Amino acid sequence: MSTRGNTDSELLDLIRNADPMRDSRVQANAGLDTESALRRLAPELDRPALQRTPHRRRRALRTVVLAVAVAATVFVVANVASTGSGSAISPAQAMILRHVRDALAWPPHTIYEEDSVTTSTRRNGATHTVEYHEWLSTSPPYNSRLMVVVNGKVLWEQAFVSGRLDVYDPTTNTIYLAPGVASRDVVGCQRCSGDTPQSNSALSEIQYLLNQPHATINKHAVLNGKPAIKLTFDRGRFSYWISPHTYQPLQATDSFFPGVSRFPIARVLSKTQASASLLSLQAQHPSATVDHRGTDYKTAQRLVRVRGAQTGR
Repeated sequence: MSTRGNTDSELLDLIRNADPMRDSRVQANAGLDTESALRRLAPELDRPALQRTPHRRRRALRTVVLAVAVAATVFVVANVASTGSGSAISPAQAMILRHVRDALAWPPHTIYEEDSVTTSTRRNGATHTVEYHEWLSTSPPYNSRLMVVVNGKVLWEQAFVSGRLDVYDPTTNTIYLAPGVASRDVVGCQRCSGDTPQSNSALSEIQYLLNQPHATINKHAVLNGKPAIKLTFDRGRFSYWISPHTYQPLQATDSFFPGVSRFPIARVLSKTQASASLLSLQAQHPSATVDHRGTDYKTAQRLVRVRGAQTGR
């Protein structure tokens, strides 16, 4: 695990409050002081969050990931202290990891489109579906548009435009323009950090998991009657099925939570398909009212929070 020179001081302060070095398993023969351990662990904070749906969104704020990172701190420090580095991955993992990295090398000036649909069955037998359909620009400032659909109904859409988070409410057919660049406490601001779109894709989660030891790989799996590669991680908790041709995700499960996530769309659009209108709320909803009032925008954000509870995020 490599160190990083410009570590985020705010996050380090938050982890210091937890003080992982107090744990006896870490202190024993660790050979690391608290500051060294924290700076060694800081890169862990940037990994994709493993959430209820293995996908995403796909991507919590780093401060949200903090709780998971601190929980894993003792194990990681002990591992680094005892071995000097993480366990090596298998040759089979390394080969697939190379293909995944190649698949994440997206060309500039186009759009990546990903659609994830998670289906679960409630105790009463009812089926519950949550869909995240997203379009991500592959060039700075990495504008994007996200549509959130629950049980076939669009709850809201949002678009990042040069760091500004605008919201579309289908119930009022209104686009609420943000008064300025989104702050980190704004709903949906997982992209405020300016991360590349690759880091917000399901494939990036697969890449992260493939960098961990002891993955199980079945190159001869079958999914819906078609060849697939099945990847199993974390002692069987997470399973991903990926295409043996494109290495894009097809399906994912998390044994800790009910449901199956499928990816009917995961592709980089051709330049003829990658219209800028896909990233624009105004282009997608030309008849919508455009509201510039800051007070109305705050109200729309509160509605997003309420409706977001229906997604299980």
